[in-house]
Formats: sequence, structure tokens, C-alpha cells
Amino acid sequence: MNAQAQPASGPGGGEKLAGRTVAFLIPGDGAGQAETLQPWDAVTQAGGRPVLVGPERGEAHLSDERGYGLHVPVDTRLADAREPDFDALVVPGGPNGPAGLGSDPDAVRFLTAFFLAGKPIAAAGRAPELLLEADLAQDRMLTSAPELASAVEDAGGAWYDYPVVVCHNGPNMLLTGRAAADVPAFCDALVDEFAATLAQHGPPRGMAEMTRS
Repeated sequence: MNAQAQPASGPGGGEKLAGRTVAFLIPGDGAGQAETLQPWDAVTQAGGRPVLVGPERGEAHLSDERGYGLHVPVDTRLADAREPDFDALVVPGGPNGPAGLGSDPDAVRFLTAFFLAGKPIAAAGRAPELLLEADLAQDRMLTSAPELASAVEDAGGAWYDYPVVVCHNGPNMLLTGRAAADVPAFCDALVDEFAATLAQHGPPRGMAEMTRS
């Protein structure tokens, strides 16, 4: 199976993710500001509800190209986060990647639950490092920050030097992005691929309950 390079499809996502709740898993410090906020805005503009999940309550610190960045409120503490409460997962990249999350059993548990449930996951830049820590890269096609290429292949994955790679060769849809410069294409692919995958899972929970009633 060949890796799929996903070009940008243009701005705006309409209501493609209406009724969907998307978890954004970040460390307490070091997630990229652009890599976090641009996909967050894309989900919001597509009608979805993003939820920030972090190791601790309070605030998480994002990092911009100068090493500084915004402090953003954490919506849900990682230890309290449950996969059934979400439709999809985003793991943003950044200078430190998913710093510390790979050694956090709650992060590995949360990530693995999405794979086992067949729910879509998007990870950019250094974020696929968390997939390696959780032993979830084997037989998957992905891209990442180039410095992770050898580690991906050592873990049994296939690494591609593409801006965005979409992989359906596994229990779930896995979307990966290469670098901060590729975030616009990553955001466009995220909305389209999440929407297409989740449509196969049926309507959002609230809509499904209204249909049954």
C-alpha cells in the first residue's frame, strides 16, 4: 500500500465536524503554538468542539518560534480523560514534541484507547514520537519531523518525506504531518479525513439519540 500525500484543499471546513468532540493532547510545556492553535481553529471552524487535555489542571504553556508562547487553559486533566467521551484525537507537534507524555502511563493509555476503538488520530512534527513510545507505529505509514525517520523505521513503520501522510493500513485512520511549515495542509487534511472517517462511524452521539427518540 502506498502512502497518500494529502494536498491542501483550501480554507474553511463548513460544518463537516458538527457535533464531534476532538481531544487535543499536549504536555504541560513545549507544544508548538502554531501546531496547536491552527488545528484547534480548523476543528472549531468545521463545527467541532476541541477539548484541551493536559497532564495537570490549570494552564499549559505553548511554544512559538522564539521559544515563548501563550498559556492556555487545560479543559480536562489527562488522568480523568476517557476515550469514549471523544470522537477523535490530535497530538500537536512542537519544539519538545510530546515532552514527557511517552513516559506517562495515562498518555499511553489514552492514545492506545483511540487506536483500539478505531477512532481517527492526527499527529504532527515530533508528536509521532508518542506513537513510538506506545509501540503503535508498526506497519503504519507516516511522516514526522525528519529526525524521527530512523526511529519510525526501526519500530516497523514506513516513513515518508511528504508534508502530510494519511494511513488507513491499521485499526484506525492515522494522519501525520511533517513540520510547522506544513500545518496548513495538515489542518485541511485533518478536517477532511476526520469527517470522512467519522461519517462511517455514524452520526454524532447527540444526533443519534435524537434519531432513536
